[in-house]
Amino acid sequence: MPSIRYRESELNGEKVPSSGELLAEADRELAASERRLREMERYVTSDTFTLRSRFRQL
Repeated sequence: MPSIRYRESELNGEKVPSSGELLAEADRELAASERRLREMERYVTSDTFTLRSRFRQL
């Protein structure tokens, strides 16, 4: 879930994230995605993955 902190906009009192807040949230999401990708890459290149894959092929 996004954890953007909103500030009061001057139009109609709507809560709108600033460009800096949007960029910070995008950076956090990208960093989290990159961590998950590295974990997946580490797993699919591991001996454990190779062994399980070969057992499935039997």
